[in-house]
Amino acid sequence: MTGSLSVGPGDAVALVSPASPSPPEAVDRAHRLLRGWGLRVVDGGGDGHRGDPRMGYLAAPDAVRLAEFQAAWDDPDVRAVVCLRGGYGTQRIVDAIDWDRGRKLLVGFSDITALHLALWTATGLPSLHAPAVGGRTGPTPEAAESLRRAMVSFGTSATLRAVPREPTYALRSGRGAAHGVLLGGNLAVLATSLVSRHSWEGVVLLLEDVDEPPYRVDRWLTFLGRSGVLGQVAGVAVGRFNGSAYNGATTRKVLAVLDERLRHFGVPFAGGFPVGHGPGAVTVPLGQLATLDLDRGALRLAGGSG
Repeated sequence: MTGSLSVGPGDAVALVSPASPSPPEAVDRAHRLLRGWGLRVVDGGGDGHRGDPRMGYLAAPDAVRLAEFQAAWDDPDVRAVVCLRGGYGTQRIVDAIDWDRGRKLLVGFSDITALHLALWTATGLPSLHAPAVGGRTGPTPEAAESLRRAMVSFGTSATLRAVPREPTYALRSGRGAAHGVLLGGNLAVLATSLVSRHSWEGVVLLLEDVDEPPYRVDRWLTFLGRSGVLGQVAGVAVGRFNGSAYNGATTRKVLAVLDERLRHFGVPFAGGFPVGHGPGAVTVPLGQLATLDLDRGALRLAGGSG
């Protein structure tokens, strides 16, 4: 049962860096946050938090990041593996991870999308798409509370409603509801992770991204369409598409690309979900049954896995 993956006070969680490094102060902040929830924190990163001296965008050489992630995943005392941040690097190690050696909650987002997809494909285990606890600024109090509640109550039903102030709120096409297992995450990472055949039949696809210019959003959506993914999914839940480089004109162009490409491939969609990058992002479970209400702009999570 998915409820057995919930994490509460007294449980051990491992902090790992399978992608890019986190500043020491961010790692310390993440420790304090999780300990404040009554969790026992195991630092599974070690040297893997500090940065690869050869390639500074990686938290450590591939072998080190892989070994530290696998050790955390294998540890029978650890209830959840929490990725400090995304960035880049998970695709360099994901194929070597042995998912069958552990059963626990995987937490992260952005570049961690590759791990979420690999975990689901290999085991069918659900996971949490959650804001980074080890980013440069850390999660806002609202985002942190959303993560805490999701970890404690994992496997229970919940409803996420579209928020009018989110720029993607205006995006909607289709009527009724789309039903399926919620999968996805970061658009660019998802598209570049499709290196093996995977059935997307009946999936509700979650998409978000940050700092991608309009033409690259177009590129990734076009790829998902041409590869057959968008032709199989039941619907698309559109989260945040934002970034430091976005201004009013860029945002309008990105929204236009999302609307045109999703309509072109004939997939029903609804936007406005506060999921992805930016303050106050909400944690959502992947790999659980979901209903995308296209009329009301709501994502109902049934609390069970597919």
